[in-house]
Amino acid sequence: MTKIILSSFDKGSFNIWDFYRRRVIRIIPALLGVVVAFSVIIFLFLQPQIVNFFRSAFSSVLFFSNIYYYLNNGYFDASSQYNFLLHSWSLSVEWQFYLIYPLILLLLKKLYTTKKNIFIAVFLALAFISFGAMLIHRSYDPDFSFYIFYPRAWEMMLGGLAFLLEDKIQHISKKVKLVLALTSLSAILSFIFLFHASSWPSLYTTIPVFFTALLISLNYEFIAYKNKIVTYLGNISYSLYLYHWPMYVLILFFEVDTSLKYRVLAIFVSFILAILSYEGIEKRNYSDKAKSVLAASLIIFIFSFSITKVDAENYTDENKNLINTTSSYKYSKKAEDQYKLDIKHVSHKDYKTIIQNLDIPVSGKRNVVLLGDSHAGMFSETVNDIFADKKDYNLIQITADATYPMENSKSAYSN
Repeated sequence: MTKIILSSFDKGSFNIWDFYRRRVIRIIPALLGVVVAFSVIIFLFLQPQIVNFFRSAFSSVLFFSNIYYYLNNGYFDASSQYNFLLHSWSLSVEWQFYLIYPLILLLLKKLYTTKKNIFIAVFLALAFISFGAMLIHRSYDPDFSFYIFYPRAWEMMLGGLAFLLEDKIQHISKKVKLVLALTSLSAILSFIFLFHASSWPSLYTTIPVFFTALLISLNYEFIAYKNKIVTYLGNISYSLYLYHWPMYVLILFFEVDTSLKYRVLAIFVSFILAILSYEGIEKRNYSDKAKSVLAASLIIFIFSFSITKVDAENYTDENKNLINTTSSYKYSKKAEDQYKLDIKHVSHKDYKTIIQNLDIPVSGKRNVVLLGDSHAGMFSETVNDIFADKKDYNLIQITADATYPMENSKSAYSN
């Protein structure tokens, strides 16, 4: 992006409105595609999530989802993994950066064209200010440093620095470039495995960001870069970014995320959707349709906003969904053994039959009663293990689902 703007400065052809128009037609159409596609999927299969989805869509289409998520929940909160558009926070950060960044460069235009070294020094100073803001905010509000654009701006500005220093690096020999490029790739890949996700952003963030900037500035042409498959993967990368996370959330909702075959299927479908998005949406020429793209965004914005103001119960029967979920629930084999389900712990079977087989007091032994609801039943296996070798004890388990252990308490097994 820095290259596009500064090269336009050199040619005297920079137009800020044209820059914004290009960002609109590059980013918004594919984003609208994923919003529409998953609104249909969620309406058909996950109706209770429709309002939450459109709340996220509302903030995503207007590119303030990073602020919305910051105010509502953290990126690493357990509930966040069920948000279909959580990943749109980075698009919002990027968009906010694109709005302000060219204005800053315009203010520094004269410095760039007359005193380039001073321009680079000022550019570096701004990046350091952003980096310092990240460290300061991280110390007392990590979510702010993660979501808000100005503590993240330094990461994108280092990409700009890579362009500014590109000429100074080009004189390096090809062998040295190769060593530096391989070192950069190794550092970036090692970061994925050596550091926990919650350490981002922090001082550790400088590792992948610095080496990514170095890799860009080296401009080393690996043979793999010329491979048609690799090139095509690069072409569909934006659409793949848009679809990979919603597909992951989808398998989470259907509780098949631990299955390897469903994970592979989700990845495969993500690629298919990315290809369809690239071929059907991204490759279209929107150069003279920026207004149409904005109009479509406005329609989705109004629709999303309208739905967020309507009670979710108007869309779906929550009780019906709860009944469907609980009635189809299956206990695992481990749970059956742990609770002694339908043997000593009353659950789904005819409780009168189970009661006939319950433990009874034994004279001459110390009778220990485990009495309660499923919270008590949960400990039956452990308590059995404790008393297994104690010959003078007799364990009596009397537990039942959703039943408070008191006379006349209300439950499915009353009277």
